[in-house]
Amino acid sequence: MNKILIVSCVFPPEPVVSAKLSCDIAERFHSLGKEVVVISPKPSRPLNYKFLKKSDSFPFKHIVLNSYTCASSDLWGRFKESRSFGRSTYRYIQEHCQEIDAIYANTWPLFAQFYLAKVAQKHGIPYYIHVQDIYPESYCKKMPKVMGHFLYCLLKPIDKYVLCHARGVIAISPSMKDYLLKSRNLDQNKVELVRNWQNDKAYIDAYKPIEEMHKKVNVMYLGSINPTANVTLILQAFSNLDNEKYCLNIIGNGPEKEKCQELANKLGIMVSFDSVTPDMVAKKQSEADVLVLCLKKGVAQTATPSKLTAYMLSGRPIIASVDTDSDCAKIIRESGSGIVVEPDNTQDLRDAIQRIANLELEELRIMGAKAYHYALKHLSKEQNLNKLIYFIEND
Repeated sequence: MNKILIVSCVFPPEPVVSAKLSCDIAERFHSLGKEVVVISPKPSRPLNYKFLKKSDSFPFKHIVLNSYTCASSDLWGRFKESRSFGRSTYRYIQEHCQEIDAIYANTWPLFAQFYLAKVAQKHGIPYYIHVQDIYPESYCKKMPKVMGHFLYCLLKPIDKYVLCHARGVIAISPSMKDYLLKSRNLDQNKVELVRNWQNDKAYIDAYKPIEEMHKKVNVMYLGSINPTANVTLILQAFSNLDNEKYCLNIIGNGPEKEKCQELANKLGIMVSFDSVTPDMVAKKQSEADVLVLCLKKGVAQTATPSKLTAYMLSGRPIIASVDTDSDCAKIIRESGSGIVVEPDNTQDLRDAIQRIANLELEELRIMGAKAYHYALKHLSKEQNLNKLIYFIEND
């Protein structure tokens, strides 16, 4: 297996985790002497991000396919985007099938995956699917019950076809792996658990233990401001907190940023909205006293947000408003790195912020240190990248 095609729905310069994962995988295969080609759409994530015009400096070949993109949270637009990139991917593989020994795919569900599976099957090319979230379940949860059930019955066979015909499936959490094995009737040996990783070095270089609390407790959310991230819950939790004792920083971009700014004004709370370049994330997070992670109910059941790893590597206590039986919650409890509260519960989140603020400095320092060392041991790039490469090469 010397000629590897990497199909990635996002890719640098997009400052999102999946883009970095695909790039790291391409670079590692290239360093192993493989002939690597990456295909991706034109950059579009996150919404309203300003991409600098510069030429690629990758050691491998990177081709930007001409396909429709939709960065906003529009269901029909996302369906159209997936179909368009899928069709472009199909055409590329059809034309270059003799030059491909295997395919690693981190591409849009469900249609982009389906087109890839069909053309790979047609030409006998083994492919490996990296599952970042489970579809159509994630779509269906956002819809009225009857419509969601109809869509689930319509679309699930597509996902099952893609995963059943893949040579290997990569899941990002234990709960996701278990769910896929049962719901898609997959062979146990076909599914590998590999955690998403971050740029460990950037966090290690920026890491500094908590030395003292700010005069105002600096509560920070850093990430994409989208419906799933439930940033509005953080704002609502902050609405009854003392502005003289707490300050809130919302760092990032996304389709709900304007909505959150409007809500902050309506609630009359002081919030600093900002954005940072990818290389400044680690440094910015190290300025926080506590980092907050919120996910709507059900979202954390089958996936572990990459933001959790980034937060832990910053060595700060974490408050997580997530499903309490999720992998995310289990990691925080197991590592002793923070507080987990029920999702979608404003009062629970508010109480957790106050509990953290009232802890002694040494307790906060211990929480942050536990987060940092747990992430280095279990969630590091080197460990998980090696595991993924080995899975593909030795399957």
